[in-house]
Amino acid sequence: MSNTSSAPVLERESERAATYPHPHPNAWYHLLDSEEVARGSAKAVNALGERFLVTRDEAGTARVLDGYCPHLGAALPEGRMKDGCISCPFHGWQIAPTGAVAHIPYAERVPKNLAVTCYPSRELDGQIFVWRAQHGSEVAPAFPLESVPDIESGALRARGTYDGGFVRMHLMEFIENGPDVHHFQKVHARLHLPWTRINVPGLGVAINPRWHLDDDRTHVAWLRTYATVSAFGRRFDEIGATADVEFLGPGSVARFHFEKPGLGKLLLYQTHTPVSPLLQRVRFRWFASDSLPRFASWWVVGHWISQWRDDVQIWESKIHRKRPHLVKEDGQILTMRKWFSRFYGETSAATPRPRAEMPY
Repeated sequence: MSNTSSAPVLERESERAATYPHPHPNAWYHLLDSEEVARGSAKAVNALGERFLVTRDEAGTARVLDGYCPHLGAALPEGRMKDGCISCPFHGWQIAPTGAVAHIPYAERVPKNLAVTCYPSRELDGQIFVWRAQHGSEVAPAFPLESVPDIESGALRARGTYDGGFVRMHLMEFIENGPDVHHFQKVHARLHLPWTRINVPGLGVAINPRWHLDDDRTHVAWLRTYATVSAFGRRFDEIGATADVEFLGPGSVARFHFEKPGLGKLLLYQTHTPVSPLLQRVRFRWFASDSLPRFASWWVVGHWISQWRDDVQIWESKIHRKRPHLVKEDGQILTMRKWFSRFYGETSAATPRPRAEMPY
């Protein structure tokens, strides 16, 4: 007997997906954490509607390749490389970790420049990112993935990682959350126990947000939030905290900058990798100064993840309104959408103004 119980769910998801623009705009996307691929090995990743093979040679350099053999398209295997090469399971072609075809066991010579596509990639702060553009693998990255000076200098050290799992949403929802200033009081007014959605009785949170585009880097948007805690109706400004959220592109990579005077700094990465049109794999990685107590970093990160889950329950069931009915108090939502549209098509970091129309 056939099982058709999932058909209505799949149909609804398809209808939801049709309301949104393309599921993965031009951007940097997280594929793996650095520790997931050892020297002299390869690791397969399914993302962005493609199969990637992340390799690391014996010198430690990581690269991102097309996951299929250039011969007849067999899936290249993951695991330990033999003699420094990946062996295609179909005909034994030997693929170097750079993507070059090093040897064909039954051929007198390897044709010149024969290789697996090697995509632009960057390993940064314990994470491996790939650049993907809709206009093909040969398109160079339109904007950089900048380093964090405090991490490079050692002033901020790795403190932890968290796998957020899979969220049924479009990438656009995460970044539209910033200029949507009026949802903060409705959705985020309660204080949860960190890492949970359990409310702390009598305690609340007031968030004052401000969203804006970076003055110099046209691929960056910012959200500044100032949060204060209240207890049984009394507000305590002295235990408030400011967070600056840096969106590096259309929401695939975000960095949260926290600083508490007298205690130290914390930087939190949140990455989104589209697996299918309405499915994001979400991961977190954070760094903190030695002066910041571990309990404080645990609390800050856990509190943010609790607040994020409040948004997730809405994102997973909403649709996208291409032409929403807004009031003047809704602020910069349309400005954000115009900016978001620049990550479709042929754009560059030097583009002075975003396109005015959404790409759908």
